Amino acid sequence: MHLNLWEVSDKQDLQERGSKVSVLVNGCELQMLIDTGSPVSIVSRDMMVPGLDIRPSQLKLKSFTGHMIPLVGEADVEVSAEQGVRRKLCLVVADMTGRRALMGRDWIQALKVTVPGCVGVNMMEQEPLEVVLEKHKEVFEEGLGCVSIKAHLTLKPDARPVFRKARQVPHALFQKVDAELDRWLREGVAEKVDRNLNTGWGTPLVPVPKADGSVRLAADYRITVNPQLMVQKHPLPTPEELFVRIKGKRFCKLDLKDAYLQMELDDESKNMTTVTTHKGLLRMNRLPFGISSCGDIFQSAMDRILEGLDGCVNYLDDLLVMGGTEEEMLKSLDQVLARLTEHGVRLKRSKCQFNLKEVT
Repeated sequence: MHLNLWEVSDKQDLQERGSKVSVLVNGCELQMLIDTGSPVSIVSRDMMVPGLDIRPSQLKLKSFTGHMIPLVGEADVEVSAEQGVRRKLCLVVADMTGRRALMGRDWIQALKVTVPGCVGVNMMEQEPLEVVLEKHKEVFEEGLGCVSIKAHLTLKPDARPVFRKARQVPHALFQKVDAELDRWLREGVAEKVDRNLNTGWGTPLVPVPKADGSVRLAADYRITVNPQLMVQKHPLPTPEELFVRIKGKRFCKLDLKDAYLQMELDDESKNMTTVTTHKGLLRMNRLPFGISSCGDIFQSAMDRILEGLDGCVNYLDDLLVMGGTEEEMLKSLDQVLARLTEHGVRLKRSKCQFNLKEVT
């Protein structure tokens, strides 16, 4: 990936003209020059940043003169700003002498740094798609996401626990269901319930085969919880409303990994979602498929997470990012991925599509 990193005016030294910000990097105070022309944040090798676990970097950076900037590598660091914002961010280390530290747009956005103006720094070229995706690689990491907003389920005042025993799993699906339940327990989607602490709730599982050969586990809450829920209503966009909002010539389709399971349940909502399985009783820690209001709850959370961002449309676990040009689309994608990362959302990279000329 090639990228022209920054262009510095020769009329006055950038160190004198630029704005600086003080941050804690791995617990060490660092004065960094704000560089809105750089998509990445970078320090020279002489900067004494403690605890760097440097790995090779795929970035290839050029100065405004066209010379390659040699890199030592990159590392993930803990960063704290004056505003009380704390983030785990990527820091690029240049194989250059001197004590220079530049804060690029990735840190500026993540730390919510106020930029007084763009002085002495001009963007040479728009970030290529690969750099945007590399900058936000955390959002594509393996494992289950954990959305910052918890789901709450409210029972009607006269609600009573209902228990239904586990259903027999079809032989053809047994191994897949068993493996998925093991993943649930391993990743904290659900937890085993001590029979001595049984709350009276229990809903049988319903395995749903997926196109990729795996199974999605839902539960038949229609016969237990759903009739007793005070359903949270949140407007889902209609096809007509979505069509009106889709404007542009370049698009990205983003797919949320495991969708509703990325949302934690609050403690009050867990007992009622207990499922009955061949492995015993499992209490759900994440929002399960089959709850009547799960779509409304998830849409509400995603609307809050993406609030204020232009160039994106969301419907449940599908996101569409768009722009009138490739540059506009990349800018919107950069903002959306940053917001998703900030709120703990994970995407399934293999199902995402980028830089499309049309969508269906």
